[in-house]
Parts: sequence; C-alpha cells; structure tokens
Amino acid sequence: MEKKYSKSEAIKAANNFLKKVKELEKKFGLIFNSDTDDVYLNYKSLEFGKVWDSVKIGWDGDGTGIKVTEIIKDKEYYKNQALSKLSEEEISALDLK
Repeated sequence: MEKKYSKSEAIKAANNFLKKVKELEKKFGLIFNSDTDDVYLNYKSLEFGKVWDSVKIGWDGDGTGIKVTEIIKDKEYYKNQALSKLSEEEISALDLK
C-alpha cells in the first residue's frame, strides 16, 4: 500500500528523495534535470563536438509511470523503420522476410 503524507511530511520525504537522487547522479555520472514539462538526464558526451548531451525521460500517459522515452537509433532501428514503410508484397519481393 502507498504511504500517505501530510504536506510537511511530503516535503521532508521529497528532500530525502532528492538526496538519494544526488547520490545516484554521482554514482552514474548523470544529472537529473527538468525544463518546461520535460525531464531529462544530462551527461558528459563522448561524441565529437559535444560536451554535454541528455536523455529524455517522461510518461506515456497510460499509467505505466516514468521511463526513458528515447530509443537507441542503431542499424536495427533504421532497418525496422525502412521495413515498416514497405508492404508485405514488397518485403517478400525483396526477400527480406
């Protein structure tokens, strides 16, 4: 069962929660951040020309809670994107299935 709080208890719990978040930021090298409804984790980037980058986290609005909303855009991602634009006949004709 979920705990219920008074406002002052919720403020104390929120402060304790953020202390834990700060510990996790140090452990994983990520910075929890928010900007106009968006929530994201900042990190120092290895990519050329970038010093900082971020990973967006958020909600789908379906009750599943907070999660990473970005996906890894690798070779498999682009392959699936391209295949999704083809009909079953086109996929078959190209021997892709």
